[in-house]
Amino acid sequence: MSFCFQECGHACVDFPNFNFNASHHGDYVAIASEPLCLVGVDIVSVVIPQKETPIEFVKNFSSCFSSFEWDNILNAGTSDDILTEFYRYP
Repeated sequence: MSFCFQECGHACVDFPNFNFNASHHGDYVAIASEPLCLVGVDIVSVVIPQKETPIEFVKNFSSCFSSFEWDNILNAGTSDDILTEFYRYP
């Protein structure tokens, strides 16, 4: 078995019917594999912003969300709730 890279830069394995995906963030790593179908995984470690308030932090990403998602984030409740809701979306 040998590793190769797709045009987009993702690693792949030069082995028939072996699909895998890996993700990492903070102290966490996740790996998923599936013999027949394409597979994906994404992991996020909830980080509390140090140099700005949670609301200032999430506003940096406002263009990445639909209006429905953005309303859910901003109306989640406390600062902790806002961060939890923010990290819920891929």
